Amino acid sequence: MARNAGWMMAGQGAGFLFQAAYFILLAHLLGSTEYGIVAGAFAFTGLVAQCSSLGTGTVFLRYVSGNPKKFAPYWGNILLATIGTSTFLMVILPVLGRYILNPASARLVLLATIANCLCVQLTLESGRIFQCAEKLHGTAILKLGRRTGRWRSGA
Repeated sequence: MARNAGWMMAGQGAGFLFQAAYFILLAHLLGSTEYGIVAGAFAFTGLVAQCSSLGTGTVFLRYVSGNPKKFAPYWGNILLATIGTSTFLMVILPVLGRYILNPASARLVLLATIANCLCVQLTLESGRIFQCAEKLHGTAILKLGRRTGRWRSGA
């Protein structure tokens, strides 16, 4: 347990440091206006991104950690729910973005939806596989990559 806690603490700490450097570098490269445009699009999609897996990852942890033979159907449920919901959001959010966001941010909403609702959620749910196997070094590495590979708006 201590080793797993150490992996998670190291992953969170390194992710925080990389994220801070990433924000500074990104803001410097883009400038304040362009960074605001990107942050607006990603914040807009980030509002619903947490719901795109529909809680299937928690159900996965509950039932697969006690019985690893149930892995395939529950992983399939995660993929089906996440891909299905993300596809729906890829249609709806760009339309809503035209009415809610400024035009520059609205043009990025589709890409931000793919990143936040599909890619990030699949990465998070993949980390649950390592949690079920009590190999949190894999979860820590996935979280580290997730924190540095995505534009985030302060979350």
